[in-house]
Amino acid sequence: MKKINVVLSVLCMLLFLTNVKAQTSSSQSNSHSLEGRARHAAHDCLQPYHGGIYEITASTTTTGICFVQGFTHRVSFYAGPKCNGTGPCPTFPTRLIATVDFGCEDEIIAVTCY
Repeated sequence: MKKINVVLSVLCMLLFLTNVKAQTSSSQSNSHSLEGRARHAAHDCLQPYHGGIYEITASTTTTGICFVQGFTHRVSFYAGPKCNGTGPCPTFPTRLIATVDFGCEDEIIAVTCY
């Protein structure tokens, strides 16, 4: 009886670890999709920073857990110095320029320009 319990425990752990790995890889591809949709939604906020001396970067964070399934997310956009490598890099700091919040169904809830 103890051997059956051990085998079942090992199988449950393997199933759990496989599920966690699948969710992690799905979440990474989902963050790229969210960043693209967020960039489109925040187009007006980002427009003044295109070209010139700015480089726009994005980061995706999980902000909550949904009741049935999934998570809520926030994509934040930052403007920082654009370094081309030919001279010294400007020293002004990176600053937050826009955020886009996504709901449980990956719908856009809010776009905020700073």
